[in-house]
Amino acid sequence: MKETEVPFTPEESLRVISKTIERAKRRVQESGFYLLLWGTLVVAAGLLDFYQGLQIPDAEHKHRAWLLVPLVGIVATIIYEVRRQRAPLVERNTFNDLYAMIWLGYGITLPMLIAYTVRAELSPTPLILAITGFALFMSGQVLHFRPLAWGAVVIWAGALCSLFAAAHWHSLIIAVATGIGYLVPGYLLNRAKRA
Repeated sequence: MKETEVPFTPEESLRVISKTIERAKRRVQESGFYLLLWGTLVVAAGLLDFYQGLQIPDAEHKHRAWLLVPLVGIVATIIYEVRRQRAPLVERNTFNDLYAMIWLGYGITLPMLIAYTVRAELSPTPLILAITGFALFMSGQVLHFRPLAWGAVVIWAGALCSLFAAAHWHSLIIAVATGIGYLVPGYLLNRAKRA
């Protein structure tokens, strides 16, 4: 005997869609941790790099502060993910997958852009900020979370400023833009998670 499916009413369909979006939002709100982690690392490295540039402008090994960002960030991310995997499983859905793919694409593209600009003896700051703004903007659209979109606008403004600023200002620009564009939305996501 064949089972027949009962069609959803429009109200039931909207309720299911709303629940799915809300579950995805709650899951992705955990990304507030990532915004705070990576934002703090970039701000700290940017300020340290800027300070070192003022103190030792012709240092042979300048920009070493930036090496700490991926080292600390990747280790902290792995530890966080291992702990999070022990939590009860949350169902996957399109919103979670799309959000994850945005940041996976970002994570793959960013090192290539940095390598290209360094090889071409250009400052990577404008491209880093431009692609970061794009990933943040798309995340805001997926989550329907305006602070992420506004954070993207701030980061894009930093990219534009860095196009016209002297290279010694780039570390300060990236620190300020990331401080506002990442840390503020990250804090708001963390607060929403607790509410």
